Order: sequence, then structure tokens, then C-alpha cells
Amino acid sequence: MRHIIIVLSLAIIAFVITIIYSVLYHKKAKEALSTAILTDAKLGCPNAEQFRRTAQETLGNFSKRDFAIMVYDARRFKFLLDELGEEKLTEVLKFVAKVFGNFCTEGECYGYAGDGRFYLMSRFRSEKSLKDKIRLISSIINEFAILKSSNLTVKFDIGVYNTTDG
Repeated sequence: MRHIIIVLSLAIIAFVITIIYSVLYHKKAKEALSTAILTDAKLGCPNAEQFRRTAQETLGNFSKRDFAIMVYDARRFKFLLDELGEEKLTEVLKFVAKVFGNFCTEGECYGYAGDGRFYLMSRFRSEKSLKDKIRLISSIINEFAILKSSNLTVKFDIGVYNTTDG
């Protein structure tokens, strides 16, 4: 009888451990899937869907006043790919993502949509401050060593939507 109680106790402990492991594994798998859905696999930064979600949440929590949503679309993206190759261009895009990430403060966000297109939601005090920020971001990007050594620059077509206008 004592042996049966010990065996049953061990079986119950093993069963509980299995359930705990299964719950933790599924939670990690769900988090990994969520991260994969909301992160650009190549650049390791937020993707367009993550940008959309964060921007929507931010605009719901903050006053829409003084926010701008910008689309940075790299001109001649195919040319840059041909000139730099996929590996170097990916490094350039990772740097661009890092620059956007460094410029984001509370309530601001960015995301990569693919093919050289980034989204950035930023606060601004005036049209001049927004233009200054755009110029500064572009100049920092073009100081990147890969671009300098290749004698190339990344020029962006930039569309700006002022959230108070809509």
C-alpha cells in the first residue's frame, strides 16, 4: 500500500510539472508568435502593423494635437539594392531603423513597411521644428559608414500627415 501511495504521489507531481511546463511553453510560443507578427524579421524593428497599432493606441491616449505621421520612402531603392547588395543594404536599413528608434520619445513610434519605406509618428511644436527634425534625421542617416564609403546617399520622399488636420 505504501508503494502505491508513493507511485501515485510521483505520478501526480509529474502530471503537475507537465501542466506547468505546457502552460509556460504555450505562453512563450504565443509571445514569440506575437513578436514575429509585429517585428520585421530582417531588421528586428517594429513593422508596419506594430506601427499602426502603437500609433492608434497613442492617438487614443494622447491629444492628437501636435502629432505628425510621416512616410519616409527611400528613393531609388532598387538602385541602392543593386549598388550595395542585399547584405549591405540591410545594414543601412537597420541603421535607419536605429536612428528612428533613437528619435522616438514617449508617445512616438516608427515601423518598417518594406522596400525602403518607414513610418514615423512624431510630436512637433511647429512646422519649422518638424522640418528641422526631418533634415537632421536624413543627415544622420547619410553619415553612415557604408553609405559614405560607397559614395552614396539615401534620399527620401517624405509625406507628412498632421493628425490635427484629419
